[in-house]
Amino acid sequence: LLKISAKYRNAPTPPFEACFSTFGKRLIKQLVQLHPLPILLNGPTGWGKSVFARELAARVGQPYVGINAHPGLDMSWLVGMWKPKPLQNGLTVEWQDGVLTNAVRGGSVLLFEELTRAPQEAVGRIFGLLDHGFRYWSLPEAGVESIAVHPNFWMIATANPPTTEYRVSRLDKALESRFAAIITVDKAIADEPALLRSLVGSKPAA
Repeated sequence: LLKISAKYRNAPTPPFEACFSTFGKRLIKQLVQLHPLPILLNGPTGWGKSVFARELAARVGQPYVGINAHPGLDMSWLVGMWKPKPLQNGLTVEWQDGVLTNAVRGGSVLLFEELTRAPQEAVGRIFGLLDHGFRYWSLPEAGVESIAVHPNFWMIATANPPTTEYRVSRLDKALESRFAAIITVDKAIADEPALLRSLVGSKPAA
């Protein structure tokens, strides 16, 4: 299973405002007002959707965590699992929250990347997190009917159109209807050269 360092799990994300296109800056101003309602960014890879989600997290001052969906996505990594814990006189087990459960409890901004590649079990589990006004998250694996969803928890999902080169599924209409906004990204959100310079700290050549 993928392990996320505690240093990065709940770390605030620095803003990259200067790296966004005019289109991206306009979207940021519009979508930050929707927090914490779920939003979906629909468009091909390479347009800057991931760094856009990080910027929204920075704007609302919440931790950021990302999930990259694929057909073999392990539900225990998302939801949580029982793990053995050594004791002085034996062994017991204790529940450990998964990435998604941890975000729900802590109020993170969660980027669910490539939602159209996620297994149906994972898609079905997030329905409750998208219901406006009465969000819920069930943990039957832990013997818990439901846990409180932090008021600042914000789900941002991305989806690739069915015309992309790798296998994706069409989004269920019932799932689509739960997003407060669905944005078609048909042009670059981020200025990639500026983004790279901000990340490596280099300046453009004279």
